[in-house]
Formats: sequence, structure tokens, C-alpha cells
Amino acid sequence: MILVGYIHGLRVSELCKLEWGHVDLDARQLHIRRPQGGNTTVHSLRGDECRLLRQLKREASTVDVFTTERGDEFTTGGFAKLIERAGIAAGIPFKVHPHMLRHSAGFHAINNDVGIRDLQMFLGHKSINSTTHYAALASGRSKNIIEKL
Repeated sequence: MILVGYIHGLRVSELCKLEWGHVDLDARQLHIRRPQGGNTTVHSLRGDECRLLRQLKREASTVDVFTTERGDEFTTGGFAKLIERAGIAAGIPFKVHPHMLRHSAGFHAINNDVGIRDLQMFLGHKSINSTTHYAALASGRSKNIIEKL
């Protein structure tokens, strides 16, 4: 769940509402239904994701991709607790929250020369202003420009 959330820069609500009908393992695609008026997008699935999702699907008993240990639908609060516990287990010295996965994906993309418009589409931002924050705060951007001059 954490891997899929990070790789696709999903909002916690998008991740918790992900259903098997949104996952096409044969075509290696993830159909993301964006809230807040964002654009619906289709992302490619990596090989490691497909393997893990196939394993989950074999064990699945609900339409939800991710469920709790009891088989219930994951709530945003439940996922927040899971992320917080993972941060503690990893020894991170500050409280970790789910939206950090989305921010990490955005900063990673910008620092690896993904264009701002491509990132806007990828994250499903309706306004480019939401996306420009990643470029403004990304540490590697000025280094990349200087190296190209």
C-alpha cells in the first residue's frame, strides 16, 4: 500500500478507495479517479507492483485493493496510523503522515527532470500553482541547471 501510494503520488483518499476494477494487471495500468475536480488519469504499473498486486488479488475477498488485517476497508485514519508506525519503526525522528508519500513523489520527479506540466498531470492537480511548489523547493533543480550551462 505504501509502495503504490508513493510511486503514483496518490492522495490517501485515492489510495484507500482503490478498487480491483481500477487495476488492469494484464495491461499493467492503474486507473486513478481523482477527487477535488482533478483529472482522472491512467498510470503504468511497474513490474514489482504487478507482482505484489497479483499476490494481493489472489488473497482478496473484497472489491477493495487494500484492506485491514480484519478484511475491512482501509480508512484514511487507519492508513495514517499505519504510516506513523512505519515511521517510528524506521527511526524517523519526526511524525510521519501519509501526504509525505505524495510530496516525496513530487520532489523526486522534479529532481529527476520531470517537467512541471507532466508532473501536474501525473499528480492530478487541477491548478498548476499546486504543482509549482515542488519546483520552487526542490534542491536539485538549480544544480541541474548550472550543470547544463
